[in-house]
Amino acid sequence: MLVSVKGIGGTTVSGVDGEIGKVDGFWIDNDTWTMRYLVVDVGSLFHRQRVLISPIAIDKVDWEQQQVILTLTEEQVKNSPEVDADQPFTRRTEKDLHHHYGWPIYWGGTGLWGGGMIPGDLLNPTAAVEGERKTSHPNDFDYMDKELDDSKLLTVHAMIGYTLKTHDGELGQVHDFIIDDHSWSIQYLVVDAGNWLSSKKVMIDKTSIVKVSVEDAYIHVDLVKDNVKGSPEFDPSDPVNGDRYDYYGRSK
Repeated sequence: MLVSVKGIGGTTVSGVDGEIGKVDGFWIDNDTWTMRYLVVDVGSLFHRQRVLISPIAIDKVDWEQQQVILTLTEEQVKNSPEVDADQPFTRRTEKDLHHHYGWPIYWGGTGLWGGGMIPGDLLNPTAAVEGERKTSHPNDFDYMDKELDDSKLLTVHAMIGYTLKTHDGELGQVHDFIIDDHSWSIQYLVVDAGNWLSSKKVMIDKTSIVKVSVEDAYIHVDLVKDNVKGSPEFDPSDPVNGDRYDYYGRSK
Protein backbone atom coordinates (compact mmCIF):
# COMPACT_ATOMS: atom_id res chain seq x y z
CA MET A 1 0.00 0.00 0.00
CA LEU A 2 1.20 3.52 -0.78
CA VAL A 3 0.89 6.01 2.07
CA SER A 4 1.82 9.61 2.79
CA VAL A 5 4.72 10.08 5.19
CA LYS A 6 3.03 13.14 6.67
CA GLY A 7 -0.16 11.13 7.04
CA ILE A 8 1.43 8.44 9.22
CA GLY A 9 3.20 10.86 11.54
CA GLY A 10 1.76 10.51 15.04
CA THR A 11 0.76 6.88 14.50
CA THR A 12 0.66 4.78 17.68
CA VAL A 13 3.49 2.25 17.97
CA SER A 14 2.87 -0.89 20.02
CA GLY A 15 5.07 -3.80 20.99
CA VAL A 16 4.18 -7.36 21.91
CA ASP A 17 3.25 -6.21 25.41
CA GLY A 18 1.39 -2.96 24.74
CA GLU A 19 1.69 0.61 23.54
CA ILE A 20 5.21 2.03 23.34
CA GLY A 21 4.95 5.49 21.80
CA LYS A 22 4.17 7.56 18.70
CA VAL A 23 5.85 7.92 15.30
CA ASP A 24 7.72 11.22 15.40
CA GLY A 25 9.95 11.18 12.32
CA PHE A 26 11.75 9.17 9.66
CA TRP A 27 15.28 8.61 8.34
CA ILE A 28 15.81 7.80 4.66
CA ASP A 29 18.74 6.25 2.81
CA ASN A 30 19.13 8.60 -0.14
CA ASP A 31 21.11 6.05 -2.16
CA THR A 32 18.10 3.76 -2.55
CA TRP A 33 15.36 6.09 -1.27
CA THR A 34 14.35 3.56 1.35
CA MET A 35 13.11 4.37 4.85
CA ARG A 36 15.63 2.89 7.27
CA TYR A 37 14.29 4.05 10.63
CA LEU A 38 11.16 5.39 12.22
CA VAL A 39 11.75 7.86 15.03
CA VAL A 40 9.48 6.84 17.90
CA ASP A 41 8.74 9.11 20.85
CA VAL A 42 8.64 6.82 23.88
CA GLY A 43 9.02 9.52 26.52
CA SER A 44 6.62 11.04 29.01
CA LEU A 45 5.31 14.51 29.72
CA PHE A 46 8.37 15.23 31.86
CA HIS A 47 11.04 13.20 30.06
CA ARG A 48 11.55 13.19 26.32
CA GLN A 49 13.01 10.00 24.86
CA ARG A 50 13.10 9.19 21.15
CA VAL A 51 14.42 5.97 19.68
CA LEU A 52 15.12 4.60 16.21
CA ILE A 53 13.15 1.57 15.03
CA SER A 54 13.93 -0.26 11.79
CA PRO A 55 11.12 -1.57 9.58
CA ILE A 56 12.83 -4.93 10.17
CA ALA A 57 11.05 -4.91 13.55
CA ILE A 58 7.57 -4.13 12.19
CA ASP A 59 5.16 -7.04 12.41
CA LYS A 60 2.17 -5.31 10.79
CA VAL A 61 0.59 -1.93 10.18
CA ASP A 62 -3.04 -0.76 10.29
CA TRP A 63 -3.22 2.76 8.92
CA GLU A 64 -7.00 3.00 9.36
CA GLN A 65 -6.53 2.41 13.08
CA GLN A 66 -3.27 4.40 13.09
CA GLN A 67 -1.31 1.47 14.49
CA VAL A 68 2.20 0.10 13.91
CA ILE A 69 2.80 -3.23 15.65
CA LEU A 70 6.38 -4.28 16.45
CA THR A 71 7.97 -7.63 17.24
CA LEU A 72 9.74 -5.97 20.20
CA THR A 73 8.93 -5.57 23.88
CA GLU A 74 8.58 -2.24 25.63
CA GLU A 75 11.71 -3.00 27.67
CA GLN A 76 13.78 -3.65 24.54
CA VAL A 77 12.73 -0.31 23.07
CA LYS A 78 13.13 1.70 26.26
CA ASN A 79 16.66 0.27 26.69
CA SER A 80 17.66 1.11 23.12
CA PRO A 81 21.04 2.87 22.69
CA GLU A 82 20.69 6.63 23.08
CA VAL A 83 20.59 8.52 19.79
CA ASP A 84 19.97 12.18 18.99
CA ALA A 85 17.17 11.48 16.52
CA ASP A 86 17.45 14.98 15.03
CA GLN A 87 21.15 14.84 14.16
CA PRO A 88 22.94 12.84 11.45
CA PHE A 89 24.41 9.62 12.77
CA THR A 90 27.02 7.21 11.46
CA ARG A 91 27.22 3.51 10.82
CA ARG A 92 28.91 3.31 14.22
CA THR A 93 25.58 4.26 15.78
CA GLU A 94 23.76 1.84 13.51
CA LYS A 95 26.14 -0.93 14.58
CA ASP A 96 25.21 -0.41 18.24
CA LEU A 97 21.52 -0.25 17.37
CA HIS A 98 21.50 -3.39 15.24
CA HIS A 99 23.56 -5.26 17.83
CA HIS A 100 21.11 -4.28 20.59
CA TYR A 101 18.12 -5.66 18.69
CA GLY A 102 19.88 -8.48 16.84
CA TRP A 103 18.97 -7.01 13.45
CA PRO A 104 20.99 -8.01 10.36
CA ILE A 105 22.59 -5.18 8.40
CA TYR A 106 20.61 -3.90 5.43
CA TRP A 107 23.45 -2.79 3.16
CA GLY A 108 26.07 -4.75 1.27
CA GLY A 109 23.68 -6.57 -1.06
CA THR A 110 22.08 -5.86 -4.40
CA GLY A 111 18.55 -5.23 -3.13
CA LEU A 112 16.85 -2.63 -0.97
CA TRP A 113 17.33 -4.80 2.11
CA GLY A 114 20.56 -6.76 1.72
CA GLY A 115 19.89 -8.92 -1.32
CA GLY A 116 16.12 -8.72 -0.92
CA MET A 117 13.42 -6.16 -1.51
CA ILE A 118 11.55 -6.16 1.81
CA PRO A 119 12.78 -5.94 5.42
CA GLY A 120 11.55 -9.45 6.21
CA ASP A 121 14.01 -10.92 3.70
CA LEU A 122 16.79 -10.14 6.17
CA LEU A 123 15.16 -12.35 8.80
CA ASN A 124 14.38 -15.28 6.50
CA PRO A 125 17.27 -17.76 6.65
CA THR A 126 16.14 -19.46 3.43
CA ALA A 127 15.94 -16.23 1.42
CA ALA A 128 18.50 -15.52 -1.28
CA VAL A 129 19.60 -12.47 0.62
CA GLU A 130 21.07 -14.62 3.37
CA GLY A 131 23.29 -16.54 1.00
CA GLU A 132 24.45 -13.34 -0.64
CA ARG A 133 25.26 -11.63 2.66
CA LYS A 134 27.08 -14.64 4.10
CA THR A 135 29.13 -15.11 0.97
CA SER A 136 30.11 -11.46 0.66
CA HIS A 137 30.37 -10.58 4.34
CA PRO A 138 30.83 -13.55 6.69
CA ASN A 139 30.81 -11.27 9.72
CA ASP A 140 28.29 -8.45 9.47
CA PHE A 141 29.87 -6.32 12.14
CA ASP A 142 33.45 -6.79 10.95
CA TYR A 143 32.26 -5.52 7.59
CA MET A 144 30.60 -2.58 9.27
CA ASP A 145 33.82 -1.65 11.09
CA LYS A 146 35.37 -0.62 7.77
CA GLU A 147 32.88 2.21 7.29
CA LEU A 148 31.83 3.20 10.79
CA ASP A 149 32.11 6.92 10.13
CA ASP A 150 30.00 6.87 6.95
CA SER A 151 26.43 8.09 6.87
CA LYS A 152 24.00 8.04 3.97
CA LEU A 153 20.84 8.87 5.88
CA LEU A 154 18.72 12.01 5.76
CA THR A 155 15.77 13.00 7.90
CA VAL A 156 12.42 13.49 6.18
CA HIS A 157 11.72 16.51 8.36
CA ALA A 158 14.81 18.29 7.02
CA MET A 159 13.97 17.54 3.38
CA ILE A 160 10.43 18.90 3.60
CA GLY A 161 10.81 22.33 2.02
CA TYR A 162 13.82 21.43 -0.14
CA THR A 163 13.69 23.12 -3.56
CA LEU A 164 13.26 21.03 -6.69
CA LYS A 165 16.06 21.73 -9.18
CA THR A 166 15.25 20.86 -12.81
CA HIS A 167 17.46 21.10 -15.91
CA ASP A 168 16.09 24.58 -16.62
CA GLY A 169 15.83 26.06 -13.15
CA GLU A 170 14.10 25.82 -9.79
CA LEU A 171 10.45 24.89 -9.41
CA GLY A 172 8.58 24.26 -6.19
CA GLN A 173 9.34 22.78 -2.79
CA VAL A 174 9.05 19.26 -1.43
CA HIS A 175 5.78 18.95 0.49
CA ASP A 176 5.61 15.23 1.30
CA PHE A 177 6.86 11.76 0.41
CA ILE A 178 4.84 8.70 -0.60
CA ILE A 179 6.12 5.30 0.55
CA ASP A 180 5.32 1.68 -0.20
CA ASP A 181 4.69 0.15 3.23
CA HIS A 182 5.70 -3.31 1.97
CA SER A 183 9.26 -2.44 0.95
CA TRP A 184 9.38 0.84 2.92
CA SER A 185 10.82 2.56 -0.13
CA ILE A 186 9.96 6.06 -1.28
CA GLN A 187 7.93 5.95 -4.50
CA TYR A 188 7.10 9.61 -5.08
CA LEU A 189 7.92 13.12 -3.98
CA VAL A 190 4.94 15.42 -3.51
CA VAL A 191 6.06 18.83 -4.74
CA ASP A 192 4.21 22.12 -4.41
CA ALA A 193 4.76 23.48 -7.92
CA GLY A 194 2.34 26.39 -7.61
CA ASN A 195 3.09 30.04 -7.03
CA TRP A 196 2.41 32.55 -4.28
CA LEU A 197 -1.17 32.97 -5.52
CA SER A 198 -2.12 29.30 -5.68
CA SER A 199 -0.84 25.90 -4.59
CA LYS A 200 -0.49 22.97 -6.98
CA LYS A 201 0.86 19.74 -5.52
CA VAL A 202 2.15 17.19 -8.01
CA MET A 203 3.67 13.70 -7.87
CA ILE A 204 7.28 13.20 -8.98
CA ASP A 205 8.50 9.63 -9.46
CA LYS A 206 11.62 8.82 -7.42
CA THR A 207 13.33 7.51 -10.55
CA SER A 208 13.61 11.14 -11.67
CA ILE A 209 15.84 12.03 -8.70
CA VAL A 210 19.48 12.58 -9.59
CA LYS A 211 20.93 13.69 -6.26
CA VAL A 212 20.30 15.61 -3.06
CA SER A 213 22.36 18.70 -2.21
CA VAL A 214 22.10 19.04 1.55
CA GLU A 215 24.22 22.19 1.65
CA ASP A 216 21.94 24.01 -0.81
CA ALA A 217 18.69 22.28 0.22
CA TYR A 218 18.08 21.09 -3.36
CA ILE A 219 16.71 17.87 -4.80
CA HIS A 220 17.98 17.62 -8.38
CA VAL A 221 15.73 15.83 -10.88
CA ASP A 222 16.22 14.65 -14.45
CA LEU A 223 13.28 16.74 -15.67
CA VAL A 224 12.47 20.16 -17.08
CA LYS A 225 9.93 22.54 -15.59
CA ASP A 226 7.21 21.58 -18.07
CA ASN A 227 7.54 17.93 -16.99
CA VAL A 228 6.92 18.93 -13.39
CA LYS A 229 4.05 21.29 -14.18
CA GLY A 230 2.35 18.59 -16.23
CA SER A 231 2.69 15.89 -13.59
CA PRO A 232 -0.48 14.38 -12.08
CA GLU A 233 -1.81 16.40 -9.18
CA PHE A 234 -1.78 14.96 -5.70
CA ASP A 235 -5.17 14.83 -3.98
CA PRO A 236 -4.72 14.05 -0.26
CA SER A 237 -8.40 13.14 0.05
CA ASP A 238 -7.91 10.14 -2.28
CA PRO A 239 -6.04 6.94 -1.44
CA VAL A 240 -2.72 7.01 -3.25
CA ASN A 241 -2.87 4.65 -6.22
CA GLY A 242 0.44 4.00 -7.95
CA ASP A 243 -1.27 3.19 -11.25
CA ARG A 244 -2.53 6.75 -11.49
CA TYR A 245 0.92 8.25 -11.46
CA ASP A 246 2.72 6.55 -14.34
CA TYR A 247 3.01 9.93 -16.05
CA TYR A 248 6.51 9.47 -17.41
CA GLY A 249 5.80 6.02 -18.84
CA ARG A 250 8.59 4.45 -16.77
CA SER A 251 8.42 0.88 -15.53
CA LYS A 252 7.78 0.51 -11.82
